[in-house]
Amino acid sequence: MSMNELTNTAYHEAGHAVMHIVRSIPIDYVTIVPNDDYKGAVRWNHGPSVMLNMNMGNNSREIRSLAIDAILISLAGPVAEEKFAGLYDKNGSADDLFHADEIAMHYSRNPEKYIKAKFAETRKVISRNWRLVGRVAEALLEHKTLDHDTLLEIAETEGIMQ
Repeated sequence: MSMNELTNTAYHEAGHAVMHIVRSIPIDYVTIVPNDDYKGAVRWNHGPSVMLNMNMGNNSREIRSLAIDAILISLAGPVAEEKFAGLYDKNGSADDLFHADEIAMHYSRNPEKYIKAKFAETRKVISRNWRLVGRVAEALLEHKTLDHDTLLEIAETEGIMQ
């Protein structure tokens, strides 16, 4: 991966990670170490449970709240990458956008309009926390992988407390 791609990936993954911090949702880790499927990733526990509960017809308030979190988290990567690079990698963001769309189809009568509104909300959150996104991206470029505690330390230095 070129340095440009790696930097774009760092901002993309930093967007996801910062949304986790803002929404007070712990992660296991965020990484820009590529594998066969991804250029980078954020590992967290609730993502799969949202999809499983949706598929089982669970429409509880807790699952709906997790679904909103999952949509915002999914959109935060492409939004941060777009803010940094001017556009986001549509191939690299395909899974993020697919997951957001899939969740929206379960919870909205007009999923296209709903996703558009969530994109706008995500852009506001990322813009308000842009300095933190940059710090997380820098840390990812330096260390490649960050755990939850390290993210919180970075957030504390930027004046964002959970």
